[in-house]
Amino acid sequence: MIVLDTTVLVYAVGDDHQLREPARAIVAAVESGDVQATTTVEAVQE
Repeated sequence: MIVLDTTVLVYAVGDDHQLREPARAIVAAVESGDVQATTTVEAVQE
């Protein structure tokens, strides 16, 4: 299991950036169940 940092979530939903697509790929892998992940309350609060 991995812990998703705020930056992964921000890049996934943010403006065009070189890390946007890799971040979206991570989020998609979590959504599909290919990767197990969590985050922290602090990351959500940021």
